[in-house]
Amino acid sequence: MPVAFTSLSLSSAVAACFGLATSFVISLYLADVGLPRDHPTTVKRRVLVISMVTLLSPWSLLILADTVSLDVTSLLHTLGLKTDGLISAVIYPSLLVFSLYFGYILQRATHHDEEDEGIVAQLRSERR
Repeated sequence: MPVAFTSLSLSSAVAACFGLATSFVISLYLADVGLPRDHPTTVKRRVLVISMVTLLSPWSLLILADTVSLDVTSLLHTLGLKTDGLISAVIYPSLLVFSLYFGYILQRATHHDEEDEGIVAQLRSERR
């Protein structure tokens, strides 16, 4: 049985959305340990807390749902996670990221001289 939200009003849906966003931001502030934000301990703690909030937030859907089904596939389907087209959803973004970084990877792979900075240094010297 799919998860249904037929009796959920617009204001309740907006309030739930606001509550989830607020819990996400508050969890970042609660993860603060008094160290600078770029400190490895702070980053690790924030990633851990955000991961927990992210894993717990789908269960709020079940609280708001009219018909509660503990079927994992219906919950994932409600969240928009489907297996149809999964391969193309993984391959196309991966190819895009690879194409965006290909120039940098090629430059670093062909960079052999310790004193030369590669293409960037050549472009800078041409400007002078």
